[in-house]
Amino acid sequence: MYKESCPPRLKPLTTSSSTQYLNHHLTSLNNFNTTPTQTTSPNPTQLIKMAPHVDPSTAKFYVKKQFEGDEYPYSIGADVSVPGSLNDKFLSVNVGTNAKVIAWQHYNESGKYREWEGPNPDISDIGGLSRFKVVEHNTRAISFQFKDSTGGTPLQYSIKIDARDVGTVLIKSNEDPLEWHLVGILPAGGPPVTTGVFLRDEKTGVYLSVGSIYFQWNEKTNEVDIVESEAFPPQLKNERKGPSAFEITLVDNKPQSLIWT
Repeated sequence: MYKESCPPRLKPLTTSSSTQYLNHHLTSLNNFNTTPTQTTSPNPTQLIKMAPHVDPSTAKFYVKKQFEGDEYPYSIGADVSVPGSLNDKFLSVNVGTNAKVIAWQHYNESGKYREWEGPNPDISDIGGLSRFKVVEHNTRAISFQFKDSTGGTPLQYSIKIDARDVGTVLIKSNEDPLEWHLVGILPAGGPPVTTGVFLRDEKTGVYLSVGSIYFQWNEKTNEVDIVESEAFPPQLKNERKGPSAFEITLVDNKPQSLIWT
C-alpha cells in the first residue's frame, strides 16, 4: 500500500511489462471519461498531440497532420486560393477562438466543403484543400442537401444556386453519398442574402422552375431562416437540419407553368 502523494520509485520496465503498464493506465484514464468508450484500450499512436498556441483571430495551417511541419497563419478576412506549391498540402489546422474556417476541395468552390473551428489535427477527409476563407466565429455557412421524392433516378434532377460570396453551386438529387453543399455565407446580424435558384430535369434538359431563395438572420434563435416568398420554386420544400443547414426535397416534377395553371 502507498499514498497517492508519495508513489514508490518504479523499477525499470521490460518491453513486455511496459506494454502491460501502459495499457493498464490508459484503461484507468478512460474511467474518468463521462462519455461511453470502447472496451479496448486506445492505441497510443492515435492519441492527439496538444495543439500549439494560436491567436484568437488567426487560423494556422500545417503541411503535416498533428500540427507538424511548416505553419502558415491566416487572419480573419483572408480569402485564399491556395497557391500551386501548397495545393492539397495542408493536413491540419488550429483555429483561434474568434475565428472559423470555411473550406472547399476545389478552386471553384466545388467538391467537398468543410467548416473548421478549434484544433483539427487531421483535415485530410476534404480530399485536398484548394480554397478557404477565415471568417468571424459567429458567421453561418448555409448548406443544402437535395433529395428527390418523385421517384426519379439518382442525379436526374439538379438545383443550381447562384450565391454571393460562394458563386455558382450545382447540386444533383439523391447523391451517393449525400453531401452537404455550401450555398451562402451570412455573418451574425448581417443583411439578408438573396440567391438565384434553377431547378432542372437533367434527363430532358427542361428547367422546371427559375426562382430565388431569401436567407435572413434570426436574432432570437441565432440561426439562418429561409424566408417564405412566391419566388421560392413551388416544386421544392425545405426542412431545417441545423442552425444554417437545410434539406431541400423535390415534391413535384412538373414544370412551374403547369403547377400554376
